[in-house]
This record gives sequence, C-alpha cells and structure tokens, in this order.
Amino acid sequence: MLMTNKVLKKSTSRRKTASRPSAEPRGRPAAAGWNLNLGDEAEEIEASRARKPGNVLQSVLTRRVADGCLRRTAKLSGDLFVELRLYNTKEIKCVEPRDRWQQSVLSLKYQTDSGADELDFLRQFIQRARGKFLEEGTFFVDKKK
Repeated sequence: MLMTNKVLKKSTSRRKTASRPSAEPRGRPAAAGWNLNLGDEAEEIEASRARKPGNVLQSVLTRRVADGCLRRTAKLSGDLFVELRLYNTKEIKCVEPRDRWQQSVLSLKYQTDSGADELDFLRQFIQRARGKFLEEGTFFVDKKK
C-alpha cells in the first residue's frame, strides 16, 4: 500500500477586523475587590496626575547640554509669568518658526511678583532692546471686540 504525503496550505487571505483599543481608558475605576498590588506605584502616579489641574503655570529652567537637556523645576507664585527662549542664530536660520523651540539653548518659564528684583534686569534689557527699534510701529486692530 502506497501512501502519499499531501502538503496542506493555509489560506493566505486575511480578514479585516475592527481595531480595538489595547488598554482601558485612564479614568476607568477598577473592579470591586480586584487589586493587583504590583507595587510599581502606577496608581499613585495616576492619582497625582488626576489632582493636577491643566492650567497650572509651572516654572521651569531648561538648558541644552552635550548629551541632552537639563531641566529644573520650582514651585513659584506671583502675578506675572515670564517666558524666555535663547537661540544660537546659526542653528535656527533654516528651521521653521514653529519648530524653533526644539533648538533653544535655554528656555525659562518663570512666575514672579511684579515688584521682584529679578524683573529689574528684564526691564533694563527690554528698554535697551527697544532703543534699537527705530522704525515707527504698526498698529493692529483687535478683532475680538
């Protein structure tokens, strides 16, 4: 009796399936009595994110260094918020304006009171810089009113 071996091929056609989200939404509560207790602090991190309102002004000093960026934060208060970026002109001449922030050598976001001493230096800088603008200014009407 002769036996022949037949090779069966699987069908290569693929059906299109609806994509499903792979993870549960963030705000979904855990099932009652179900706690994995993995000890990775994920629940604490998620809870701290939920407590932070989205419109909080954060004071940050970011500096570009050889291998990346150095970022420092501080909890500051005050009635003014200063944003300042410093660029090397050679690095941003060919960069689109909307992408320049990635090339900043230094970025400062600083909340302070209007009477703070450190603002005196900023006022001096602005006054000196303003003296360089000799051309008459252009007035733009506020269209929101």
